[in-house]
Amino acid sequence: MTALKTVLIVFTFLLFALPTLSLSEEPPEGQLYWITEEYPDHYFFYDETAQHTGAVAAIDYACTQYSGSNGDYTGTVDMYYTSEDTEKAGWCVNKHPLYPGNVNGEYYTAYLYCNGVKRLLDDMSSCESPEPQIVDENNFGTPCEE
Repeated sequence: MTALKTVLIVFTFLLFALPTLSLSEEPPEGQLYWITEEYPDHYFFYDETAQHTGAVAAIDYACTQYSGSNGDYTGTVDMYYTSEDTEKAGWCVNKHPLYPGNVNGEYYTAYLYCNGVKRLLDDMSSCESPEPQIVDENNFGTPCEE
């Protein structure tokens, strides 16, 4: 019975967590995603219903990599919501061994991207897949002889 419970827990985690997990591969084409400049290989999808979830996840990922030198990362991000929709920032919340309570650690900014290009200010337009580039010399065989 415990094996069945384990399988159900893993399945539930994969069902809900995979859409927001970072993927260490090329960013997707035709989809908006958040990344931090410090960790550009890890992106998090933009969700229209929870617009800043991906930004928080990107900053959380950065905090798990390096939260600062003033304590241990608590797993919490203290978000600072900038006025631009395409840029969100926050501090890693650390527990310092010598001070009571929590302290702010490293400060990260997550940026919204589309097809490898950082979005400017409040550009929330849809993200279309890039048109394929057609180069005549690369798309034809050898010329026909007359």
